[in-house]
Amino acid sequence: MAVSSTQVQFDSLFGLFTYLAIVVSIIVFSLLIYFIIKYRDRPSSPSSRQPDDTPILGRIPPSRGHARTMVLTVSLSTIILVALIIGSFGAIDNILSPPAPSQVCAGCSVLVTGHQFYWNFAYPNGHSDNLVLRVPLGNSIRLNVTSADVFHDFGIIGLDIKTDAIPGRTNVMWFTTYQQGNFTIQCFELCGTGHATMKGILNVVNQTTFQQWYTHTRITCSPSSVAVNQTSQCTAVVSDTSPSGMGLTPKGNVTFSTPALGYFNTRTCTLIADTSKGTASCSVLYTPTAAGTGSARITAVYGGDPTQSDSSGNTAILIA
Repeated sequence: MAVSSTQVQFDSLFGLFTYLAIVVSIIVFSLLIYFIIKYRDRPSSPSSRQPDDTPILGRIPPSRGHARTMVLTVSLSTIILVALIIGSFGAIDNILSPPAPSQVCAGCSVLVTGHQFYWNFAYPNGHSDNLVLRVPLGNSIRLNVTSADVFHDFGIIGLDIKTDAIPGRTNVMWFTTYQQGNFTIQCFELCGTGHATMKGILNVVNQTTFQQWYTHTRITCSPSSVAVNQTSQCTAVVSDTSPSGMGLTPKGNVTFSTPALGYFNTRTCTLIADTSKGTASCSVLYTPTAAGTGSARITAVYGGDPTQSDSSGNTAILIA
């Protein structure tokens, strides 16, 4: 069973080339065997003598052959080439005609950025991950692929699809998923010493699981605002309300940052599991010295399964 629309497309094109090659081979080898047998050397037969139009040195041979033979050969070759051209251009047109962002589901249009030596997957709602690209089953997925440093080549093994990741340029690729499971994402262009380790995971889950994961609570901070020149304890609470099998207690670090002047006792704290299932929190001390807006960004790893790792966007902390 095919796992994606791209696999179906390329398998169909490969099948077209293969079947035509088999037909042509059968015809060519059948004629070859036929002519070998028919015109084999038989000394006892009168037909074994040299034909009258045999080329002789110093004499221009008479014309031989038939126009209909040439017309038949050219016609068959044209039919085969036209079939291959139509099939190839049909596949190319399909691949180069991705759905518009408004035509895909929420969370199905993802920005993919190549770095030395990892992939970053950024979703429209701010979710970001450096390992797992999570998508829903049975939906068209639009990937906007670019690079932050050098040339990379983004490809998904098993889906028969890849495209270049070039700094300053965005290439769009798309596919429709037909089967749940995990598939390997790989860089297919030598990009440095860590090229072989530049891998990721495509995690295809059912529609309900994806939407619950995509929309569930990520991170909250308290207090929601702090005063200038006042030291406050800022607590980040990370809760995961995604469905069973993915709603594990978040683990990892929270990084606090702000463009406003001020200082932290530490910018990073490690999540500690709370008494309620699926929730963890940690705190830092912060003393702003000017008005502005801060943020907390979570990078969490859920359990030991890399397909359950995830990162959220930023949660603002108003500094007044």
